Amino acid sequence: MKPEDCPPGVFLALRSAELLADALAPSLGRRAVRSPAELDAALTTYSDQQQTMLSAWFELVGYLYDGRLVALMRAGRVWKSYGSGFFKGAVEHHISRHVGLLATGAGTTSRYSRSLLRFLSRHGLLGVDPNQFTIR
Repeated sequence: MKPEDCPPGVFLALRSAELLADALAPSLGRRAVRSPAELDAALTTYSDQQQTMLSAWFELVGYLYDGRLVALMRAGRVWKSYGSGFFKGAVEHHISRHVGLLATGAGTTSRYSRSLLRFLSRHGLLGVDPNQFTIR
């Protein structure tokens, strides 16, 4: 299954399990039990990665709840109504791809995708008020 084919929560859960397995894998081939300090170091790395994933996910959910994500989609429709062309199509594809990767979980921690969404939410709303789409 490709990351973009599974629901975001499932993707994050599977990625979390994968990170935990990677953290604990060095213990499998050893006859001796890892020391508490070694386990703590491995699990701290896992915990840091997990925290990064969840923080990024919560940021994205914030865009949905405060109306910015829906406002951006509305602004995109307005922008698209002004005509078409190669450049406009390429920009639309680029934005759709990165927002899609964020929404599926596959790109949730991508620095570029997150920055693109931040930039668009500041400068790409084209007069669309996100407050009208706020989820309370």
